[in-house]
Amino acid sequence: MNIGQLISDLFPDERLPYEWAAQGQLMVKVCSDCGSYLPPHRLICTGCHSAELTPTNASGRGKIHAHTAVRADRHSPELTRIAMIELEEGPRVIGRLIGTEAKPSIGDAVVATFEAVADDLAVPVFTIRSNETS
Repeated sequence: MNIGQLISDLFPDERLPYEWAAQGQLMVKVCSDCGSYLPPHRLICTGCHSAELTPTNASGRGKIHAHTAVRADRHSPELTRIAMIELEEGPRVIGRLIGTEAKPSIGDAVVATFEAVADDLAVPVFTIRSNETS
């Protein structure tokens, strides 16, 4: 089973971030009560505990907060780089780093792009923005 099929089987509200990604938008949520920005799958605000969350489009820009490399299996020579990205708006999201052979560093500036996994679904992936680190 591929990731597109796994996402297709989600409930409609759970699919929403992947549908937005298919349209080239990185979804986050904003608390209507306190204005906090939250990751797209949050149901309750971590700041004020309100359930009044509104989906909104994030800039897609952020910085690497943490990262690791994994192999699909122990015999594979290829590494997949996974990172926790702190978005400019504040929330942290996890995604795959693409387009980099060099080891990324904490604080490297990144930007989201999107990889289709089905006709109407995509996942965010991140590329390092050249000459921008903190």
